[in-house]
Amino acid sequence: MRIYKGTIAFRLAVDVYFYGNVPYHALKLYPYDYESTKDAIQKLIRAGDVAVIKAKKSKTLRQNIKILHTTPQGRKAVEEVFVRFSKELQPPAPIAYQAEKAYRASLIIEASLLLIKSGCNAFYSSQAFKTALEENMRGSDSIKYSRFIGFWSRDSVCTVTYHFGDKNMLLKENGEKNARQAAKEFSKKEVDSLILGDSMETLHSILDYSIWFNQKPKSQRQYIRKLLFHIDLATGHDGDIAFLPVSRAVMPVIRMMANKNWSESIEHIYKAYCKNGFSVWSLLDCRIKPWVFHRMSPPGMSNDNILILCYDWQEPLAREFFQEITDQKEIWIQVLESRTVEDWFFGKSGALPNAPVRL
Repeated sequence: MRIYKGTIAFRLAVDVYFYGNVPYHALKLYPYDYESTKDAIQKLIRAGDVAVIKAKKSKTLRQNIKILHTTPQGRKAVEEVFVRFSKELQPPAPIAYQAEKAYRASLIIEASLLLIKSGCNAFYSSQAFKTALEENMRGSDSIKYSRFIGFWSRDSVCTVTYHFGDKNMLLKENGEKNARQAAKEFSKKEVDSLILGDSMETLHSILDYSIWFNQKPKSQRQYIRKLLFHIDLATGHDGDIAFLPVSRAVMPVIRMMANKNWSESIEHIYKAYCKNGFSVWSLLDCRIKPWVFHRMSPPGMSNDNILILCYDWQEPLAREFFQEITDQKEIWIQVLESRTVEDWFFGKSGALPNAPVRL
């Protein structure tokens, strides 16, 4: 198939060429109509320029996968376009053909695509980092069992980034501590953590497990810490871990998170809604811990009127999740569109909505 520069098919062919293993799920990140994007990739597949690795969930694979990669024919077609226009083409990433390795690589690539298409380029993959460490004998041993997929460098913070796919996963406590320490040494910055997931259902599975964990007596919790990832409500634990679904809807939030005024501005929004006798629960900084804390602690709060601040893409889960405690508190929800908040954040708009709805 002849690929023409400037078409959706060309953009997709170049990215699949460059990244090596691109998950089909990542097609939703492109700034085109999704049906047009799917049509373009199907044309490339039918022409033999792109191939698909498919595998069903198994003991070694957590979910069904569908991952794209360039064929030798497709690689030649992309290179011919760049030759025609006398443009330099960056060397492609290696392709993993074995399903488990391809899936692992695709998670890193999807995270990179999400940040890049949001306008944030400072993502350093775990593969590159571990390769650099391996130049010293046993240099990567300390993070061998960590599940992080990369470091996102943003202003004064280095964010250890994970991709959980479609549900909660097991993390090795020591490996993740070592990953945070490695991030600090690598960046010379403060360190926090970000979990990505295929959708908000991934966060739902984390929240359900965290609530189950925190409801257990302390004597039992120490024996189940090495199971699935969970938020620990103990003081000083897990307060800097955020969650984002892999979606175009979160791109405005990513651009705000990359800005040095992120925390200060989100706190400003919170204070603007602290009035009219409401206790305000803000989910706008995307931290996971407030979801768990607020769900488990409402009986101990003196104020019976609660206002939840959330983004439009958080709303469906917030409604379902906090509906469970409407018999204990009067709960209202204020939904803010990500783009509206971004415009306010960067000074393009002076107003935020104030029209809460009761759950």
